[in-house]
Amino acid sequence: MRLYHSAGECFEIGATEWEECLRVARDFGWTPAGTARPPVRLDAGDPGRWNGAYEGSAGQTVVRKDAAAFGLALMKGVEMRHPFYETAAVKVKEFASFCLSGSFVISDEPAVQPDLALQLTALHQAVGVSAPVPLTRAAAASSNSTRIVRSYSPAGSPR
Repeated sequence: MRLYHSAGECFEIGATEWEECLRVARDFGWTPAGTARPPVRLDAGDPGRWNGAYEGSAGQTVVRKDAAAFGLALMKGVEMRHPFYETAAVKVKEFASFCLSGSFVISDEPAVQPDLALQLTALHQAVGVSAPVPLTRAAAASSNSTRIVRSYSPAGSPR
């Protein structure tokens, strides 16, 4: 899974580690607010109702307040020396810091698809930020002004 901030920063995390982080954060007091609906694909028909799921990677958004609460709960687990942190492939402190940095999109793509880029661009405009939006390689080929600012491997070390 790839998690993207609106400025293009990416954190990669395995599905198993993601599920475990969700569980541990709940154990340390995080009450999930639910994710924001992923962008509607115009060619997919009626998407139906969104259930706010954190599972899967459909392009849903974890909003700032929820991301911060998630990050704080993970940090609490670090302080309490939860056993998960000793065996986790993901470096939890770095992931918690990523969560504390603001809203993020949950994706499976190596970079954000054009429809997600539109969502991120709208987020930029709403908060008055001018930052590059990462696109898939095909979309990025047509625009040299977009790039991923920083990316992390599942082990948490910069690539």
